[in-house]
Amino acid sequence: KELGPPADVYALGAILYEALLGRPPFRAKSLPQVLQMQRFAEPDPVSHYASDVPDELERIIGELLAKDPDERVTNANLLARRLTAMLRALSFDKTQAGDSRLSKTLTATEFGLEDPPPAEEANGDDGLGTRSRTR
Repeated sequence: KELGPPADVYALGAILYEALLGRPPFRAKSLPQVLQMQRFAEPDPVSHYASDVPDELERIIGELLAKDPDERVTNANLLARRLTAMLRALSFDKTQAGDSRLSKTLTATEFGLEDPPPAEEANGDDGLGTRSRTR
């Protein structure tokens, strides 16, 4: 089979899983065993290792890691919109509960889901601690 965007989507799911949990979706003693698990086993649910992970994020990661490529998120814009909506809902929920820390720290811009504010562009900061080369 040819590799294409569905393989990239799966890889993104694996990266998110490991970034969130500090472990890959599958662990085994050898690479052939890991590959076998990737084909036939289901990874442990995210909530198995991190009970405070939002249900929607667990669903998204599960969709990204789906065995059937047709069940994976097919569009990066759709994925970005779902993540943005989740962040906004979490921010709203925490603000309503009197905890505004989440709304101040978890923004769509920080996750690369929206363009940075114009002020950052105006001063030549590319968001990586370096100055842009355009004048």
